[in-house]
Amino acid sequence: MWLAHIQDTGVSKSTLNGRFRALRAFFNWCIAEAIIDQSPMRNIRTPSLGSIVIPVFSPEHVRALLHLCPPNTWWGARDRAIILTFLHTGIRLSELTGLQLSNLNFTNDCIKVRGKGDKERTIYLAPEAQQAILQYLRHRSDDAACLWLSQQGTCLTSNAVQQFIRDLGQKAGLKGVRCSAHTFRHTFAINFLKAGGSLRHLQEIMGHTSMKPLEAYLRTVSADDAMKVHRQIKPFKGWQL
Repeated sequence: MWLAHIQDTGVSKSTLNGRFRALRAFFNWCIAEAIIDQSPMRNIRTPSLGSIVIPVFSPEHVRALLHLCPPNTWWGARDRAIILTFLHTGIRLSELTGLQLSNLNFTNDCIKVRGKGDKERTIYLAPEAQQAILQYLRHRSDDAACLWLSQQGTCLTSNAVQQFIRDLGQKAGLKGVRCSAHTFRHTFAINFLKAGGSLRHLQEIMGHTSMKPLEAYLRTVSADDAMKVHRQIKPFKGWQL
């Protein structure tokens, strides 16, 4: 009855699903503590999340954001480098703000990232992002260890990054997409798959321990995308039949 009431209030499917899982965990705890013998939810199905459409940035969106980041200024070069690093790596916000200068390896075109669970992984850094970072570093004359600095010379925080991305989105007049660090992560993932990248490789790049969080991205890959990749891969090339 409580779940039905929650659903009638008009909450999202995601919220309803979360409430259901929390309630189920509570009853499982009651069973473990011998408070009850069996869960009253044992015959209730988990509410479906349905098909979730993930809004992502278009090329026009990104160009509009970069237009507001003049590379000849200190702050503009920094913000431009952050946007292109997000776009070309798909890293999390906390991973980006945790980057140190020592994590950069331009010789091997990569950066070392410390992700969830304090696990390290190495990610390819595209030339566009490398050039933007180098442009930003030319404006610096300090000896700070962290890669991203505030105008006060302190390490840039996650809140500060979220705020400037949100502000840029408002100034650029972006519509139909949430202007956030996580949207860059979604944008990277979807474009990686559409370009023919595998789900397993995407899992490694994005630092997921499970494939489950990646399933939503699969729904964005159309039959046309699959056909294009199929043409490129030619799985039986070289077979002489």
